[in-house]
Amino acid sequence: MSDIQRIVENLDRILPQFLLDEPLPGLAIGVVYNHRMIYAKGFGVTDAENGEAVTEHTLFHMASVSKTLVATGIMQLAEERIIKLDGLVSDYLPIFKWRMTGTGS
Repeated sequence: MSDIQRIVENLDRILPQFLLDEPLPGLAIGVVYNHRMIYAKGFGVTDAENGEAVTEHTLFHMASVSKTLVATGIMQLAEERIIKLDGLVSDYLPIFKWRMTGTGS
């Protein structure tokens, strides 16, 4: 059995139980390995009132979780020396310079 098959089997085994143990109506999980989606599945319902099933395509409100994702991406770019942490945002996103000065240059 491959490592990927083992991961998929373990997720299929533990996630339904996790949903029963936690106060969640539903959740969606995606796992990427070597730039390839190896697992995508929904569990439970979008909310207890409507009973609509969660799928791998269900959209969720991210709230502050997106801050962690952005910070992780920035750190990965810094580790690959694509950006510098002490650099100016406007060096990488010129629109910020334009908006701050209003001059466009």
